[in-house]
Amino acid sequence: MNTVQLIGNIGKVPHFIGGNENKESVAFLTVANNDNKKKTVFTEVTLFGASAEYVNQNISTGARVAIEGKLSQRVKTTKSGDTYHATYVICHRLTNLSPKKEG
Repeated sequence: MNTVQLIGNIGKVPHFIGGNENKESVAFLTVANNDNKKKTVFTEVTLFGASAEYVNQNISTGARVAIEGKLSQRVKTTKSGDTYHATYVICHRLTNLSPKKEG
């Protein structure tokens, strides 16, 4: 079973790619949390469809979120031609844990 649950804060401004009639919306974000040694760990997260739209409209840097999803890997190539595997989370459910702003 491939299941991941993360709770942390958005580490940088989420990147959103809006969809059109042929493509689904996509959002990329980084969740920061601390391991048991007080070291900050940054996890890349990818969201699709309605979840990506929600991130675009409601989530900003510093927001506290809960992420449920699965681990995935992609191969990346550096400018020098070296390849490496990058692990990230494909999000199935995002919950905004930040208090709602009164306005």
